[in-house]
Formats: sequence, structure tokens, C-alpha cells
Amino acid sequence: MASRKAPARKAKPRSTSSSNAPGDAPGKARKQQRLAPGEWFEKLVALQARLRAPNGCPWDREQTHASLRTYLIEEAYEVLDAMKSGDDAKFAEEMGDLLLQIVFHSQIAAEQGRFTVGDVIREVHEKMVRRHPHVFGEKRAKDAAEVLRNWEQIKARERAGNQDGAGGAQTKDAVKTEEEMGDLLFAAVNLARFLQVDPEIALKNANAKFVRRFRQMERLAASGGRAFGDVPRAEKEALWERIKRGEKQAAGREAHPKR
Repeated sequence: MASRKAPARKAKPRSTSSSNAPGDAPGKARKQQRLAPGEWFEKLVALQARLRAPNGCPWDREQTHASLRTYLIEEAYEVLDAMKSGDDAKFAEEMGDLLLQIVFHSQIAAEQGRFTVGDVIREVHEKMVRRHPHVFGEKRAKDAAEVLRNWEQIKARERAGNQDGAGGAQTKDAVKTEEEMGDLLFAAVNLARFLQVDPEIALKNANAKFVRRFRQMERLAASGGRAFGDVPRAEKEALWERIKRGEKQAAGREAHPKR
């Protein structure tokens, strides 16, 4: 699942909202498709918070930073695979899955009072401004090589400052985690911009995929006479992988129909 890709992921957010779920009125779906990227992001953040809430998804509520590590790496590799495939729809979908991982980790941190997804975004935004003085300041750079040299110099000064002003080990870890999460989010956003992938589409497809797979898991559990919440975690993982394989096989048959 986490990649449920862990229900986390791949899944989950895709739906970012209970919006494009089956049964929604066409007018409502069209209205949501017109939402700005920022609005979709807010819906995704709210969705993940809902899944982690007391009356949310048992699987999501069990997750920790450590338990999601494998999914984070898996999603990153799937983004690279989709990039190489030349399939823009798949590429957008996989980037949405990667973005979901950032939102998921940020939600866990927020629940622990450490930092929020807003802090993650603010951190990377401020960092990009600081490290681009040739764009946002008075400094000038004649070429990309000079930009990289300046970047490393600024980065070194920032690290030295962080070490000098360190409070406790726990505080430093939280700040570092927040910074790295911001870097990852920025990389995903910048990659989407460079490849001209619409982040709104990526989020929407990711959310829709999660809802589709999750509801299929619920149907399979019900067909066996059990409530989804009563299914052991290991079986949920197996159901997720089964559904995922089935979708890939179906896609392969459509791409290469028998003659």
C-alpha cells in the first residue's frame, strides 16, 4: 500500500479530495477541475489530515517516518521510470505520488508539533531566494558555472551558521528534516515546470487513482465477508499489490492487443 504504494500513497492523494470520487455530479467534477494548483494542494493537505484523523484510515494512522521510507524511495524511482517512458500522463501521476509522500511526512511532523507543510514550503522558498542573489539581489552571475559556485558558497555559509547556532540535537534534526523536505518538494515542483507537466493534473490523477484502488480493496474485503478495518495489515498490503498488478496488466493488454 504505501506506495500502497502505501496507501499512502500512491494512493492517497490522489484524490486529494473526496472530489472526483465515483458518484460525484459531473458539474461538481468540472468545477473542481478548474481549481488553481494552490487550491488542489490545500485539498491534498486536508485529505491527508483526514486520513490520519481518529476516524480516518487505520493504515495511514499507523504510519511513521520510518515506515514510509521505502515508499518515498520507491516513488522517486517510479518518477524516473515514468520520465523515461515518454508517457506524460504517467509522469504527471507519479509526480503526484511523490508529492503525496511529502505531504504525508509533513502531516506526521505537524501532529508531533515539529513543523507543518507550510513550514516546508516557506523554508525552500526562502532558501531559493537566498541562493539566487543574481536574480533577487544585487549580485550578478555571467553563466551557469558561476551560479553553481555562488550556490555552494552560500550553502557552506548557511551550514556553518546552523552549526554555530545549534540548540539541541532534537531541534537540529527537526530543522534539517524540514529543510530536506522543502528541497524535495522544490525538486518535484521544478521538475514539473521544466517538463511542462501540469501539477494540478498530477495531483488530480494521483487522488483519483488512490480512491479507485482503495475502494477496490474495500470491495474485495467485503466480498470475503469482512469489513476493511478488520483486514490485517499484511493482507491489505497484498490486496494493494494485487490491484496494482491487475491495473498494469490491463494497461499492457490495451497497449498491445492480441491480433
